[in-house]
Amino acid sequence: MNEGDDWVTALDELAERGVIRSVDAGDTLVVEGEEGDAVFVVRSGSLVVEVSRPEGGVAEMGVRSAGDLLGELSSMAGGRRLATLRAIDEVVVSELDPATVRSYLGANPELADQISRTARNRLDRTALVRTLAPIVGEDHHDVIPDLVEHMTIVDLRAGEVLFRQGEASDAAYIVLSGRLLAAGIDLAGVPFDREMGRGEVVGEIGLIDAAPRAGTVHALRGTVLARIALPAFQAAMVRHPTLMLRLFRAILVRASRPVVRRSGVATIAVSVTASTDRRHVNTQLWNEIERHGSTQLVSAGRVDAELGVNGLADSPLQQPGAGRVADMLHELEVTNDHVIYEIDPSFPRWSERVIQQADRLLIVTSADPDEAEQARVRELLELSRVAERSTTWIAHLHPRDTERPTSWLEADSAAIDLSLIDEVHHARDRSKNDLARVARLTSGHGVGLVLGGGGARGFAHIGAVRALREAGIPIDRVGGASIGSTMAAAVAMDWDDSEFFRRVKIAFDKPLDYTVPIVALTKGERIRAALEAHVGGWDAAHTWVPFFCISTNLTHASVVVHREGDMPTAIRASLAIPGVIPPVPMGDDLLVDGGVLNNLPIDVLANDPSIERVIAVDVAPPVGPRAKTDYGLSVSGWSALTKKLRGGKDFPALSAVLMRALLIGSSRDRAAFLEAGMADLYLDLDLRGTGLLDFTSIESGEAAGYDQSVARIKEWVATTCFS
Repeated sequence: MNEGDDWVTALDELAERGVIRSVDAGDTLVVEGEEGDAVFVVRSGSLVVEVSRPEGGVAEMGVRSAGDLLGELSSMAGGRRLATLRAIDEVVVSELDPATVRSYLGANPELADQISRTARNRLDRTALVRTLAPIVGEDHHDVIPDLVEHMTIVDLRAGEVLFRQGEASDAAYIVLSGRLLAAGIDLAGVPFDREMGRGEVVGEIGLIDAAPRAGTVHALRGTVLARIALPAFQAAMVRHPTLMLRLFRAILVRASRPVVRRSGVATIAVSVTASTDRRHVNTQLWNEIERHGSTQLVSAGRVDAELGVNGLADSPLQQPGAGRVADMLHELEVTNDHVIYEIDPSFPRWSERVIQQADRLLIVTSADPDEAEQARVRELLELSRVAERSTTWIAHLHPRDTERPTSWLEADSAAIDLSLIDEVHHARDRSKNDLARVARLTSGHGVGLVLGGGGARGFAHIGAVRALREAGIPIDRVGGASIGSTMAAAVAMDWDDSEFFRRVKIAFDKPLDYTVPIVALTKGERIRAALEAHVGGWDAAHTWVPFFCISTNLTHASVVVHREGDMPTAIRASLAIPGVIPPVPMGDDLLVDGGVLNNLPIDVLANDPSIERVIAVDVAPPVGPRAKTDYGLSVSGWSALTKKLRGGKDFPALSAVLMRALLIGSSRDRAAFLEAGMADLYLDLDLRGTGLLDFTSIESGEAAGYDQSVARIKEWVATTCFS
């Protein structure tokens, strides 16, 4: 008996274990998006497979008839139905529950492998149709079946090269699952280094301009792609000439974007080494990520149970049947927005497998781990090194009453290779908000807040933050420039509204200590002392909400992004208004106010793959000082002082001129950032009447920030798909 006969015989035996069900012509057997709780064997009749298009309507994926197995993906691996099955004529099926199917397949491993291969091929074709729909466009649905027919599936292992820079462009690819890294030189001659994930197109430019590959692309982890060779692509262009125009447009749009947010995180491997309830932490992470899309929480035990073989998830990769584990993980990734893999030290091969499978490794540790836990963290980091992990994060779980987070990783006794860690985060044990923030950032759904510079007008940030909090909008990363850096620090340290207001009021009580203007108009001592009093001892890398601030390197005319190190020093540099507050020395360089080059650093968060939405609060004045009178081409300081003492306002104030000159330099970049759509919510606050150095205006500034923000925030929340 050949393999085909074995297949038919096995399915007949399986069908006998089910319940007979009839479906009339035109009716549906299953509906796309429903929870899958049954498997079917078609006994007679035919059904058409329909997949919904993102922009509406459906695409037909083929016909299933007698002898076909249906619904095994969503039923066996969990999740929702991938397609609608509609009867063409009267259909008779045998309906089976998943437990019966698992039991039968456990006793027939060869059939299980064959079903797995068939299901994976069907799954990849469905994923390809869904991915092609937005690329091709709603007016060209006839192109999709043509392209699918001429595309082949390619599997890459972690580290494997797809193509190299300089090679001939012989094919284009679409990422169905996994993650790639591309590095090379773009069309403008600028070096690039970019990650690509599910749904992205790779190598299409070379097919159009016949140029050699601009970069080298390799897999960061196991990756599945759909490939269309150059001859098939050229033939498709002849049959569908409008497709070429659409591709050209897509390429031009991508090339014109100054910043492109990276593709999201699909798979996350989580290891909880902390001495807490591991299941509780994993569930908390899953609960938050699931709010942003379909999410599966997968353990080795679940894989064994659903594949019907004990120990299969932890088996060697070469063991017969282990390929079914890989197929199941692939199915889960393609059919869900996110997959969370639970790492368990009891299953070392499973741990190694999912670390290789994940876009991101998250290790949740104790705040003060013992030697055994530290050894476990080193072991996981070594596995991440071998797997060439894309990103590895550490999250420290602190006692609930911890006021200031610190990290044990930098202690000599820890012997941790810090180069293997991309970011460190902090959460308080059993704090739903803290773990939710880690979950959003880990999965690429974070909310970032940027606070701009503008002197004393920055007090309005306090009110804007209060309005955001009242609206229930989380703040997962925060940063700022100039006075915005001090306000961002308050958010990063998790001060509540009253503490925020109280501390800022104390810190900015008469902050300007004027001196002989050789270096600057002020000494900067009062500001230094205030910063030491309120943020002294804090490290910018270790705050509850991840923090950054901007300064300008005056020596090299470059932007400096402070993410770590002494917080008072970083903020003091960001506040150093040229000519008003002395610059801050850093090595041989001098640092001044971040607003000189980037007064509203939206781009920092727009470039961050952990951030999905960016909120920007702009307090810079829309116009600068005006000429009150024509005082000619020279001014006597003594004459100006005399008139000022008499109540006159004939001359522009030195501080106003300096501040406006500072802000003009970065206004063009701000306009470009906004035009590029980098801010999802832009709050430009009108604070006319507040002097740039009027630090007595905290009450009115806070109130104005709240009053001008609250309605706009509510409107944004009401019109935004905000989970």
